[in-house]
Amino acid sequence: RRHSSYGDVPPLDGNVLRKVASLTLDKATIDSKVNRPKFVPEKLDFSLYEKFEGQMLIHWLCSAFPDDHYLRFLLSKQDLKILAAQFCTNLLAAGVLRQIEDENAPLASE
Repeated sequence: RRHSSYGDVPPLDGNVLRKVASLTLDKATIDSKVNRPKFVPEKLDFSLYEKFEGQMLIHWLCSAFPDDHYLRFLLSKQDLKILAAQFCTNLLAAGVLRQIEDENAPLASE
């Protein structure tokens, strides 16, 4: 038995190493699959405007997946819109996005 300078801390088991490898693999996979947009529509450019329409944001997010993208063979346009709307809803809840008062837009239910 080897003595550790950390007292009674057990050695790392295989599960921890697998989790670290999995996280590293996931980041590598994400980095290889996610593309930085080459174009930001003027109406969504936060450096020009402080606010933009949610539908335009959803459309722009969905445009990252052209018809020949492999996910388009698995998901419909409607599926992509639902995913984008859910991500935007999560960003609203986290305070990253903020809904503004608009008499034509439905307010978020609380």
